[in-house]
Amino acid sequence: MPDFNSKDYIPAAIRLPHDAPPAWGRLSRVDPAGCALVSRFELKEGSGAALAFELGDETFSDIMSRVRSRRRDAEGYFAYEISFTDELQRNNLQLALARLAAR
Repeated sequence: MPDFNSKDYIPAAIRLPHDAPPAWGRLSRVDPAGCALVSRFELKEGSGAALAFELGDETFSDIMSRVRSRRRDAEGYFAYEISFTDELQRNNLQLALARLAAR
């Protein structure tokens, strides 16, 4: 299964646990196992979040995820490697990515 890689970033909403204010970022890579996320908002390694984003004409909300790794660049942005933690959601993403690749 090829990764969905875009020259343009995909806007993403980030819902954090414990009623924290919502955050946002941009996805630079999406595959069924996870994604690469760039954001000004700081997330701790190992923390969970729910992501919402659009792929093609499909909307995904409350995609359960966990921060695998993070690094901060010189401009203050955080680059995250995110794992998707819900198997059903991973399967749905895999189907959506296959439909996009077939276009």
